[in-house]
Amino acid sequence: MINTKRQPPVSTTTLPVLMEAIADRAATAASVASVVGHDPGLAARVLALANSSQFGLCRRVTDLAQAVTVVGTGVVQTLAIANAAALVDTSGFVADAHGHAVRVAIAARLLAPAAGVHPDDAFAAGLLHDIGELLLLQDSPSEYARLHATFETHADQLRTEKQVFGTDHALAGAEHLLDWRVPDVIADAVADHHDPFHASAPTTIVVAAADELISAETGRHHALDLLELDVAAADGLRDRVATEAGALTGLVGG
Repeated sequence: MINTKRQPPVSTTTLPVLMEAIADRAATAASVASVVGHDPGLAARVLALANSSQFGLCRRVTDLAQAVTVVGTGVVQTLAIANAAALVDTSGFVADAHGHAVRVAIAARLLAPAAGVHPDDAFAAGLLHDIGELLLLQDSPSEYARLHATFETHADQLRTEKQVFGTDHALAGAEHLLDWRVPDVIADAVADHHDPFHASAPTTIVVAAADELISAETGRHHALDLLELDVAAADGLRDRVATEAGALTGLVGG
């Protein structure tokens, strides 16, 4: 059993090499695994995630190439980005951010079939949906951490971020993800997860619904309404997310 607390952080130098490997049209699970294998932190997380309840098969996965096949190159890329982003944190802010991201990712994956969305896309977009917060934190650590503590609603957050930084975390995250060659469907979901009606793309709606479900912000259930999720189903989903989030948080945010 992998001890996630001892996993080294994913190196930021891995990102450009991994992006190039995944972008190669001739890329295979083996070629991506060869890059991942040079980064002990990322390799450990990919193997652990492949054996988690989210992706786990009936038998244990021990081969890295097989693990890449199980979780998909998109999720491998997502893990690398999410963990590299955490390296810039100098406060306790990122722990809460990652915990929330993992819960939204799990919820999005569970909601995906209802909207005809690929579960891996939903999981990746859910995990990255607030990465813009970490980017704004990197730019202005003290100021952003202080401001974030004052946000009462997501609308207040977006408005304040634009006033202070000239952009908001959703747009900042999406722009960087596109620079990192993350698929458009995921970047679009990140850009519009607070405004799912802007594009009405299924992946965006799923991520927005998952964020609404986990955030439980009063009066904010527009995307959940689109998925026609009743109260009982929503409560059951929250319980399932809570059950699965503990172990997974250590894998993608530790």
